[in-house]
Amino acid sequence: MTEQGRPSQQLTRMLRVVPLVVIGIVTSVSFTAEPSPTSSPAVLLVLLTFVLSGLGVVLRAPRRDPLEWGLVVAVIATAFVLMWLQPEGASVAGVFFGVSFLILLLRQRLVVSVVLIGVVAIAIAAGSWDGSLSAVLLTVLTIVSFFGVLVLAGQLTAANERTAQLIRELEDRRDDDVRAAELAERSRLAREMHDILAHSLSGLTLQLEGARLLAERQDTDPRIVAAVERAQTMARGGLEEARHAIGLLRDEVMPGPDELSTLATRFSDTHGISCAFTTTGEPRSLPPGARLAIYRVAQEALTNVAKHAAAERVDMTFTYAVAVVRLVVEDVSSRRPQRPDNTGGGYGLSGMRERAELIGGTLSAGTTAVGFRVALELPTTENV
Repeated sequence: MTEQGRPSQQLTRMLRVVPLVVIGIVTSVSFTAEPSPTSSPAVLLVLLTFVLSGLGVVLRAPRRDPLEWGLVVAVIATAFVLMWLQPEGASVAGVFFGVSFLILLLRQRLVVSVVLIGVVAIAIAAGSWDGSLSAVLLTVLTIVSFFGVLVLAGQLTAANERTAQLIRELEDRRDDDVRAAELAERSRLAREMHDILAHSLSGLTLQLEGARLLAERQDTDPRIVAAVERAQTMARGGLEEARHAIGLLRDEVMPGPDELSTLATRFSDTHGISCAFTTTGEPRSLPPGARLAIYRVAQEALTNVAKHAAAERVDMTFTYAVAVVRLVVEDVSSRRPQRPDNTGGGYGLSGMRERAELIGGTLSAGTTAVGFRVALELPTTENV
């Protein structure tokens, strides 16, 4: 990309510097030639027009509007007039200057440029006629060669610009293709999860409902009925989480702090452990990554409580601070709590910590005097 753009930048710098040098040379030589601008008002007027037109071309280059065309034509015309008024001057350089810009304006029209070069060459050669045919032919050959190189340079610049544009388009298409492939893969995974996991959990929920009804009719031990009901509640929760995961794969809204209250209620209903949820601070919108991390860490922390803590109650607090948000999940138990297994099922403490660090947050976990505490802190910047 950068390499392709350099020729145009170099050409632009040349269009600023070289013409100024040419204008300076034509002007200085004009004052030493005869008739001098100080003695001929006509020469002074033409020279002044040439200088002003040339400066206008330099300042406006490389635009392609009517004013630019008019200034370039004025430069060429005044340079030819100066050649006629001052045969010993350097105004031929002004013709080169003007025609060079005109060819750049016509760089997409090769035939017109070639014809223009021929006309200029013949005109300059005729003006320098000294009776020698070989000198005239040499002049024409020199002029044609110079402008031929200029035309080729213009064509090369145009080709480089087209190549750079094509590269940009190809990169954009590649990004679109990658994104499309990602979406296709996520859609496939969502379908697989829906067809396998969601259907299996739905079937499990129905089977547990049937088992519960059968146990009630058979006057089974109430503890068995209660256990089946808890299993049924867990299956429903798993089904809901599976649907959440499928929604994430399909770019649906991610769960976040708004669902923490529901998560706490479902935990209490499933495990028979009181879970109090409180939120403080002014609620505000959070980046998707932060929303999902908060919900998943709370979910995993509660899962660890149910598996390891034998807790009597759980306190879950979510705080909106100035530049961060904090989640604290702390259980209270009359017995010494066990430390959750980092390598067991689910994410575990290591998985929660990795999730937090990936988005610039921190997670701390450890025993307290009455139980176990998990604390998550995340920045709320938009790059999360």
